[in-house]
Amino acid sequence: MFNRMLVCAVFMFSLCRLDAQVDMPQVLDSRLAMTLFAQEPEIVTPTGIAVDRRGRVFCIESHTHFPPDGYAGPETDRIRIYDDTNADGRADRITTFFEGSSATMNMAFAADGSLYVATRAKIFRLHDQNGDDKPDSNTLVIDLQTNGNYPHNGLSGLAFQNNRLYFGFGENLGLDYKLVGSDGTVISGGGEGGNVFSCALDGSKLRAVATGFWNPFGLAFDKVGNLIAIDNDPDWRPPCRLLHIVEGGDYGYRFSHGRRGTHPFTAWFGELPGTLGMISGTGEAPSGLLRYDRVSPDPQTSSLLCTSWGLHAVEKYDLVPSGASFRARSMTLIKGGIDFRPVGIAAAPDGTMYLSDWCKRSYQLHGFGRIWKITFDGRSGQTPDNHSAPVSYPYRQTDVVSRQRAANLLSAERIDFPRAIQTAVSALEKSSLIRRSGGKIKPRVLTEVLSDPDPFLRQAARHALLETVDSEFLTQMDPPKDPRIRTGLAMIMRKLSSRPEAAARIRRLLKDTDPNVRFVALRWIGEEKLSEFLPQLERELHSRSMTGRLFESYLAAIDMVARDRPGAEYERRETELLSDILSNKQTRSDTLVIALRKLQSAHLRDAFSSDHPGLNMELQQNLLSHTSTAVVREVVATLRDFGSPESRQILMDVVRNKNDFGGAAKDAIIALDPTDRQQRQLLLEIVCEDNEYSTVARQTLIDTAFSEAELEQLRQHEVDPNDVFRQSQRTVTRQTNRLDGIQQRRVAADTERGRLIFYNPRFGKCARCHQIDGRGGIAGPDLSNLFGMSDERLLESVMKPSREIAPRHTPWLIQTSDGLVRTGVLITERGSVQTYADARGETFQVNFDDIESRQQLSQSLMPEGLLDQMSDQEVADLLHYLQHRN
Repeated sequence: MFNRMLVCAVFMFSLCRLDAQVDMPQVLDSRLAMTLFAQEPEIVTPTGIAVDRRGRVFCIESHTHFPPDGYAGPETDRIRIYDDTNADGRADRITTFFEGSSATMNMAFAADGSLYVATRAKIFRLHDQNGDDKPDSNTLVIDLQTNGNYPHNGLSGLAFQNNRLYFGFGENLGLDYKLVGSDGTVISGGGEGGNVFSCALDGSKLRAVATGFWNPFGLAFDKVGNLIAIDNDPDWRPPCRLLHIVEGGDYGYRFSHGRRGTHPFTAWFGELPGTLGMISGTGEAPSGLLRYDRVSPDPQTSSLLCTSWGLHAVEKYDLVPSGASFRARSMTLIKGGIDFRPVGIAAAPDGTMYLSDWCKRSYQLHGFGRIWKITFDGRSGQTPDNHSAPVSYPYRQTDVVSRQRAANLLSAERIDFPRAIQTAVSALEKSSLIRRSGGKIKPRVLTEVLSDPDPFLRQAARHALLETVDSEFLTQMDPPKDPRIRTGLAMIMRKLSSRPEAAARIRRLLKDTDPNVRFVALRWIGEEKLSEFLPQLERELHSRSMTGRLFESYLAAIDMVARDRPGAEYERRETELLSDILSNKQTRSDTLVIALRKLQSAHLRDAFSSDHPGLNMELQQNLLSHTSTAVVREVVATLRDFGSPESRQILMDVVRNKNDFGGAAKDAIIALDPTDRQQRQLLLEIVCEDNEYSTVARQTLIDTAFSEAELEQLRQHEVDPNDVFRQSQRTVTRQTNRLDGIQQRRVAADTERGRLIFYNPRFGKCARCHQIDGRGGIAGPDLSNLFGMSDERLLESVMKPSREIAPRHTPWLIQTSDGLVRTGVLITERGSVQTYADARGETFQVNFDDIESRQQLSQSLMPEGLLDQMSDQEVADLLHYLQHRN
């Protein structure tokens, strides 16, 4: 007893000392004002927060989230009411509303005033009907049955719309679970990653909404009824994500395929068939999400405020329609110090906002906590609307907001779906209608939508087709010519087929010429462990031409079926499997090529180094004498990426003996460094030879500073030095003018010349940041799948790279506590260390606790004017390689 009293005394003494040490976070929007509303000991280790209709603050006080030995606080969590009765801006009356739960994460008030509370394993409803600040009823809404017990990867993220409750469920460490509604409805699963579910307000009519998350910890609806979520903490695969949630959506993450998120069957950015990407990356550990339109830039835009526990910030995201989904403009509204750890965020009816602040980085209970009050422009904000549904569909109106609200919120029985879709004014409206059409759209019309370039529209069509067709219809259908349609139908078949039908269908899918269709079959085989296909996969791994991603998919499927291992094991052992393939003397040459490429890129991904032990110099030297020209060229490319003195020496020997190595020597030429005198001299000698290698050497010498003796050497061989310099003297020309000249030269375009331009680090510079089929940098988008893109669109993306930046590749301006300011794209996060890639494709690391400020940039890392150094023929060669390579 004495020891417990001593612990309590020390605990309370520490709280008293802290009172004078509270650092005010910096408010970066002049319209906002922030004050301290409550602090320890009045509130400790808070999680969720909510505000009732009277403007009183309800806050969860956690006492079960990793309590330390000897913890002196209550044995269970409690919900407390914080009331400012004297209107001085500080809570002065604090009462306990409820206690007895554990791992309590989130809560939200429904329209009737009842409070819905999410713990790790339950959602329950508290209702105070007599106004005595005690719940008169405690009703179980949702029950999660599982062995999972980690505090904050269970149930969370509550939002209401159309008399339904939407909630998130984290990855649950991949354990099996049963989710039970109040009417006995059961949804089972395990290993698929996090999910979003929905149910009636009483817990009945439970259904799955979307899957493929890490932990959808916060949910909110925008002003027209679109559901938005934050996905908290992707382990190795940053950034955390702001997502547009749609019915039937798959956001790509599979816990069963490993925590790192690098498995070939796992997507984080919508890069795999059937998966959807993100609106924006967010700050580390996003925990609370609130729609707050008072800070919106215009009446049609919804603004979402997101708390970033790890970045010590509150960030704003303005939703901008982009096709059938959104992109976001972001900015930091509030930035605190190391002890500002915002979790929950909620608004009162008058627009005043409140933040719960965990304060410390420690996950263990520590006795500190704060609640912050935020006002807008020194006065009340607006009352959030309740998403009331429109009374009829505005078929003849062109107002985007009115039509989108109707598409999302109007009762389906009151919508003429064919007419509404035909008159839709936006892709976003059209996709919402298609998802809700419930079999009222003809399969032929939906099938045509599968060819749309917008992934959210294609997903809407797949979702609707699942309600209108059966597996017999699909198996009897002739394969469409459009590969996007074939891919969509293949994914639908997997969801509908019984085992015999699946086998027949898969064999046809594996024969398809489109890599995405084959990928669907491979994932199907691997995840279902269909052993009858193993001989075919092993044979095709060594016999068919394929992209790097497809090769990894074959390898992963074989590993999952032959070894009966979970995907997480493959994720850890991928480089080992690739190394074994390279060391096997029986490996076919085409397999060697792709294994060389994939081992290096996988190691670069995992270790930020391209020199995996399996790619040792002895192996490279042996493979240089391989009978396959393709293998030799790939070895040269591997050595080129090493950048070591030993690899450079080998490459110089290849160049000196270029007649023996043929085309592979050109790959060695672009690896030479003109700033090194010896290598520069070798390049000059090749230029002076005026043969098939000279053009590549000239491109590699771009912008080199020559000595007078070197200039004289060029003149003696009748090489005009200005011809070597000519690219750097080029003036900027308009895109339309260039397009005409480039298209005229497409007839003479050469894929091999374009490839060498792409990988030349001084001329094309593309591979510094971009990969193709597993070779290249990791800062920019993968360019492996540009087949069919128009010249005009591709040229615009290169000449104007900032016009549209994918959320995954948004650059950040980072200022650290040591005063350094750097710009880069976030590549990965391991523990507290974030790794970024800069404009040169080089990586640098930052501890996120050292970040003073972090701002998203609207300017791409890719500099404009890259093509100004190239002739029209060289640009035509480059485009031809990107679009038409074998």
